[in-house]
Amino acid sequence: MKEIEIGDKIRFRPAANYDHSTGFADVLHTEVTGTVIYIDRKHNFFRVQYELPGCIGYECFKIDEKGRYHENNENDCDS
Repeated sequence: MKEIEIGDKIRFRPAANYDHSTGFADVLHTEVTGTVIYIDRKHNFFRVQYELPGCIGYECFKIDEKGRYHENNENDCDS
């Protein structure tokens, strides 16, 4: 497993998809491919940007102390 780097592609299921037409958050049941846009090694997380029709989403994921991403970890934040 290699260390995560900016520009890496990550495939995952987003935690939620905000529906702007209704104002409610709905769980998105499809996987998306996002791009790593930010890595915070001090706090052990990285941010991924992904696109859906009509919006751009962001998810954060944990990395271990060596900067590696484990595919079975859960989304860490939603900002």
